[in-house]
Amino acid sequence: SIPLPDEQVAKVPFYCPPEDSAECRYLHTRRQALGGYVPQRTVRAKPLTRIPSEPFADLLEGTDDRGVSTTMSFISKRSTKTVLKVAR
Repeated sequence: SIPLPDEQVAKVPFYCPPEDSAECRYLHTRRQALGGYVPQRTVRAKPLTRIPSEPFADLLEGTDDRGVSTTMSFISKRSTKTVLKVAR
């Protein structure tokens, strides 16, 4: 239990248990078991292979002096129904 008198409940002070308390020892033990205090990200996924850009060459070209828009590119690709065969 937290040693907090009723008079201090309304003020809600910050409570920090002593370093040698059972709570702190438990927290330190768990942190050590989990590998430390700072989380680390481990990469488990295999790198993806790059898809060749040749099937998309027509989508990267705009008209006249204007670049290609995302909507125009999407509709163009959808209307041609190009299917990519990705080697596995």
